[in-house]
Amino acid sequence: MTTTVRWLGLNKPVANLKLIRDPGINPGQRLELSVEQKSVVTHRGSPLLVLGGPGTGKSVLMVERALSYIEEGIDPNQILLLTFDRERATELNDSIVAHIPKSINGAIVKTIPAFAFGLLRTHAAQNGKKPPTLLSGAEQDFYIRELLGPSAISNSADWPEELLPAVKTAAFAREMRDLIMRSTERGISSDQLAQLSTSENFPLWLPASKFYLEYTQSRTIDEDYKLDPSELIINAINLIGRNEQLHQELRDKYKVILVDEYQESDPAHRELIKLISAQELTLFADPDLAVGRFRGADPEGVSRAADSFADSNGNPAKVITLLKNYRSSVELNNLTVSIAKGFRYSRITDHRERVCASENNKEVAQSTEGTEGKEGKVDKHENGEILTARLETAHEEARFIAHHFHSLHLGQGIAYNKMAIILRSPGARTATLRRTLGALGIPVAQDSNSIPLILQSAISPMILIARIGLAHSDERRREILNPENIEALLLSPFAGGDPLTLRRMRYTLLKMRDVGTPGSNESNGTQQNTHEILRDLLLTPMADFDWNEFAAAKRISDLIAVAVKAANRKAAQSENVLWEIWDNALSDDGRKISQLWQSAAIEGDSSADSNLDAVLSLFEAAARHADRYPGASASAFIKQIESEVIEADTIATRAARNGVVEILTAHSAKGREWDVVAVAGVEEGRWPNLKARGSLLGSERLAEIARREVAAARSESEHLLGAASALLDDERRLFYNALTRARRYLLLTSTTGGDEQPSQFFAEVEDYLYPTGAPELKLPTYLPPALLVAKLRKIAEDSTTNPEDFAAAVTLLKTLDKAGISAANPQRWYGALPLSTDAPLVADGEPLKISPSSLETLRKCSLKWVLESHGGRDGDSNAQLLGSAFHELAARVINGANVTELTSELKILWSKLELGEGWSESKERDRAVEMLVKFTNWHQQRLTQLLAVEESFSFTLGRALIKGSVDRLELAVDGSLIIVDLKTAKSVLSIADGKEHAQLAAYQLAVAEGGFKNFPDYKTPGGALLYYVADGKKGADRKQAPINVENVRGEILRDSELMAAAKFIATENSLCRTCGVIASCPIKNEGRSLFS
Repeated sequence: MTTTVRWLGLNKPVANLKLIRDPGINPGQRLELSVEQKSVVTHRGSPLLVLGGPGTGKSVLMVERALSYIEEGIDPNQILLLTFDRERATELNDSIVAHIPKSINGAIVKTIPAFAFGLLRTHAAQNGKKPPTLLSGAEQDFYIRELLGPSAISNSADWPEELLPAVKTAAFAREMRDLIMRSTERGISSDQLAQLSTSENFPLWLPASKFYLEYTQSRTIDEDYKLDPSELIINAINLIGRNEQLHQELRDKYKVILVDEYQESDPAHRELIKLISAQELTLFADPDLAVGRFRGADPEGVSRAADSFADSNGNPAKVITLLKNYRSSVELNNLTVSIAKGFRYSRITDHRERVCASENNKEVAQSTEGTEGKEGKVDKHENGEILTARLETAHEEARFIAHHFHSLHLGQGIAYNKMAIILRSPGARTATLRRTLGALGIPVAQDSNSIPLILQSAISPMILIARIGLAHSDERRREILNPENIEALLLSPFAGGDPLTLRRMRYTLLKMRDVGTPGSNESNGTQQNTHEILRDLLLTPMADFDWNEFAAAKRISDLIAVAVKAANRKAAQSENVLWEIWDNALSDDGRKISQLWQSAAIEGDSSADSNLDAVLSLFEAAARHADRYPGASASAFIKQIESEVIEADTIATRAARNGVVEILTAHSAKGREWDVVAVAGVEEGRWPNLKARGSLLGSERLAEIARREVAAARSESEHLLGAASALLDDERRLFYNALTRARRYLLLTSTTGGDEQPSQFFAEVEDYLYPTGAPELKLPTYLPPALLVAKLRKIAEDSTTNPEDFAAAVTLLKTLDKAGISAANPQRWYGALPLSTDAPLVADGEPLKISPSSLETLRKCSLKWVLESHGGRDGDSNAQLLGSAFHELAARVINGANVTELTSELKILWSKLELGEGWSESKERDRAVEMLVKFTNWHQQRLTQLLAVEESFSFTLGRALIKGSVDRLELAVDGSLIIVDLKTAKSVLSIADGKEHAQLAAYQLAVAEGGFKNFPDYKTPGGALLYYVADGKKGADRKQAPINVENVRGEILRDSELMAAAKFIATENSLCRTCGVIASCPIKNEGRSLFS
């Protein structure tokens, strides 16, 4: 089938693309089942509890069991599958629907909150009531912070005095949210929480109960029926409980109910399941794989499931335990079984005694990528490997992982999208891994769900621009555009600037300010600094301003104008403002950023793919906010996004990451599997992370009280010990979940540098693998793809290579090319393809421009000239900025400025240029002052008359326009004009080179040709000189005598032809030592490889 695909920002289809299912779903395949698996599928007549560890086939059996009911004639609309995650629900639903010929009413598989939400909305619609809306976790966090602000001021909840400063913080709001969620899930009211404060000797629950009541009441009187996730389930339970007719309708409607990942449910979920369940109820569980205990999941409660869901005669649910692992190798299975034995609180253990499926069954390994639901019945993997490594630094760790991933990719043919790196939680380690793998040529994606929207690089500039646009006044906009925000915008993808560009803009603005525009502030007699000038340009751009050097600022200025215009429209919402920003954002080549990212994503750019995911999530969140708060101000959503400190939930489907390594957290890896898994960052204090959660307001303690029958008899120390033990088990579950995601290869890494050391989990694995001690690790030498290709090319192109090595090199190059290593593609090799054109740089008869300052370079090396004049030049260095600043100050002597005034101006200019305040910068500033002193002394001793400074000129010679400006134009006694060029460089030309200096000769020719339009009466060149202010105590000069005009004309005409040529020659000369384009030079080692 085909489908029309529309991308964000496009109003027309980009292509008719074939719709391909996720590779983890194979709807055409029905697996042959083992005897124990068939017993699960065929069981009828009473509730069933299916226990099984990772890889035992629980997910595929859930699908097969649902299909077996349908094949027996049960209407698919009478079957309900409940699971823990939306993506999981979609995946399971697709697997089932693919085998059902008849249409169904909606999805068969739902999350428990989605089922409850649908039930409440349907009941509200049937009874003419306003349907509820759902608060995401991030929105609830924001809502609580909004309530806590006034509560802290009035102290209506009677918080302890010493706690009041913390009440308004984001961290306190998170703790309060956790406590409210745990209370709601367990049916604990505000009154009951107050009572527990006394009975459990936990004083803070008393003021917390008062705030809990305030929170509940504020939700009750709200015009809109908004529910947080925990309220959603409780409201559904209450609705069913008080409406017997609805209760019976649900029991009649759903003849079959199957529950996936039962261990992830909390007591409220289980109460809801119990209310709607019938005889044909099946629970699939593995308490060792629960990763949601911090959200209220109760894995220990799985032991009570059989008794809780008894049949109509009161008999406990039947229990079937799956004991064959169809996923991983023998080594991996045995390791993870050993890790599972370390759980402290275990009432169910039989399911841990699993073994690998026997080879004697002659079963063919099935593709299981992408989901735990595809375990199927497979044989054991051969050549499985488990490696542990202690590395010195996180960078060394990343290189170690990269080496093994690259080796398995090339040596075993394992695709990169069958590899993953799993971390305990996101942080600096994630960035190091992503950066290092990317630099070494390994494509990598990152789970964007782990990053709050406001922290994502594609989102934060849009939010900031929208905030500016929605500001109520120009004054407020100026406040928002502080130096940090201006820099963030100009360095963002929406501007395309870099630090050197920003520094160059600042200096140019200062120069323009000093000649009167922009930035003069005549009202108060002061001058603006660069931040203020940039701010005003961004907010009120001038129509006649030359934006060529300020393209990055212009793009941001245009977006701000778009945002302001959108915000001023009647009934404007934040969603409208954000859309206008997104739809008008342009890249540096004039294309829409939306189109640029879309094209890059189609070509496999994971960064662009992540950016599009983030933008989609932003608009989904904005749409939800508009639906839930129809009367809210346009800036309310922006404020909420900026305040969110937890990742926002979204219904936007994440794009599949094809051909890239994934970096994700243990929570995000839940339910998935890969051929190769690296579990990284297993250090003490990081994994396990035993820092107490909810310690201030005791949310974990409340959960423990609800879980433990003996909780009331515990002392304070026993509560803390119990919570710590439970926390260690939670960390072990995350670790166990990470290890069991691997099918064939497992890497376990930890760093040992500084204060870091491998954790108890790492040591446990090493002790299992190496009872007599781990062998010494030999770090591999990693050969990045580009370097490997270079070595193979060298072998293949060497005429002395023997035939066997030649054939091997060519074969490997072909293999690398097929594997997607772009450097191995001959079409990408420099010089391998014919020249794209042999046309001259400037066509015959076409005009060209010549800058005298480039003539020296042209004559010494035309290749250097053409490369630098077409973008091959670095941005301004501090030394160049200092030189420009010196020239600016030196020009002021024409108005009588003395050395004291110039020195004072230099110090002010220095701070505005932000050249730094360290020891090295201070030394440079002193050097600049010394140069000013020498220059003013030299100036006062000049016997010529200073006519002009920074004087521009232009004249035409043949088809060339020669244009530029001179530092000083002086009048000699004989009426001739002398040109002076000031130099701040430390190195000085030789006297001979000064006499033949091409730049000075061109300046003199400008005099002879009448190029100085402000001085038409002076056409006699009287010579020129270079004055080096940095040399010696007095400076040094290099003089050039008056030129032979005809000779210089001929030289510049030849220069113009050389500039317009089709070929440019590399010539070794004195400039090679500091050449910035030497990497493209065919006569130097640094660039020779491009041409050989």
